[in-house]
Amino acid sequence: MKKILLIEDNESLVLVLSEFLQIQGFDVLVAADGCIGVKLAKEHKPDLILCDITMPNMNGYEVLQSLGQEESTAEIPFFFLGSQIEQYDSKKVPVMFKGYLLKPIDLYDLLAVINSQLNS
Repeated sequence: MKKILLIEDNESLVLVLSEFLQIQGFDVLVAADGCIGVKLAKEHKPDLILCDITMPNMNGYEVLQSLGQEESTAEIPFFFLGSQIEQYDSKKVPVMFKGYLLKPIDLYDLLAVINSQLNS
């Protein structure tokens, strides 16, 4: 069973996404902030990470940089969840960064992106 780490501080979105992904056959780990997300990623080595950008304690960009510098997590496909696409310096983007998914998230678009990434 493929494992997805969802790093998101919006509880209602977490409930919707985690339930949907579990129904689709994924094992879902959830972190309410970036610090917990980094810890879970290092401990559990998920197959894919979905990460909010604006969070307390450690934002999504800091999560991406932290995991991109760790050999054990630097190859995990990583997607931002955000309400708008923000410019990100392409020279600083770790190889694990795959793109943005805009909120509100269409569940079947999300599933297509995940399946495309995990089956490639």
